[in-house]
This record gives sequence, C-alpha cells and structure tokens, in this order.
Amino acid sequence: MKRILISVALLLVAAVAAAAEWRNVKSEEGNFSIRFPGEPKPSKQNVATAAGNLTVYVLSLDSDKGKTAYIVTYNEMPPPKDPEAALDAARDGTVTPLKAKVTSETKLALAGNPGREFVCTCTVQKREATMHNRIYLAGGRMYQLRVVALADSPVKAEDVKSFFESFALPKK
Repeated sequence: MKRILISVALLLVAAVAAAAEWRNVKSEEGNFSIRFPGEPKPSKQNVATAAGNLTVYVLSLDSDKGKTAYIVTYNEMPPPKDPEAALDAARDGTVTPLKAKVTSETKLALAGNPGREFVCTCTVQKREATMHNRIYLAGGRMYQLRVVALADSPVKAEDVKSFFESFALPKK
C-alpha cells in the first residue's frame, strides 16, 4: 500500500510539474504575448517573397522529444488592401511548399484584427504530420502561430487551444 501511495504521489508531482511548464512569454519586439509549454528559442530568417525580401522573426519550441513543435513567427508588412487575399496568400505560402492538404479552415479575428485558422496534413522528416495554424494581420505585421505534431504523437487539442488562445496583442 505504501508503494502505491508513493507512486500516486510521484505521478501527481509529475502532473503538476508538467502543467507548470507552460510559461508566459512576452515579445517586446514583436508586440505580443503568448504561453509556451517551455522556453522557446528566438531566431530570425530572411525570406524571399513575391513582395520582396522579408525578415521573419521566430520563437520556437520542440517538445515531446522533437515530435511536436510550437512556433510563432512575425514579420513587418504594410497593411494589405485586401486582408482576406493576404491571409489566403499566407495560407498558400505555408501549404504549397509542403504539398500539404488543408483539412479545415475558419475565418476569425483577434481584437478586431482579421485572422484565419486552418489545419493541414503534410510530411515532415519523411513522416506524416498535422499542422495547426493561426494567422493574424495586425499593426503592420503578420503573425503566424503553428503547432506541428507527427502523426505517431498527436498533440492534445487542449494544448493547441491553450497555445492559440493565449496569444495576445496590446489593447488599442
């Protein structure tokens, strides 16, 4: 009986520790905050686009031994004349190079800023994966949130929801 109680106590401690791993991350440069299930790594990439070269700023975290990734990117851009077309182009810019298949898509908004959520399936590291995406246009920037999970290690829906819904922009 004592061993069972110790085992249960250890499981509870592990569960509390796992829940405590989620941390608030505030990007002063990116002008947003979000919760990650650990400490993300910052980086930046220069990307050639039809509109010219862009510097894309990235916060990323691999979890579950590299089977799941949580990613936020943002880049400067002039406010588009047609926000829906810009969101379509951003979605296509994600899906097309990966030869991904969009399985669901929803229009949404955050603090009055237009957005898009879509889920797609693709191949990552020669393995099937599911990619959950949210894109927002706000304050002269495009923000992209992404959770990528290999098929053999699906991410919990509540973790995707927690990540996406924790994203916040300053109040206008």
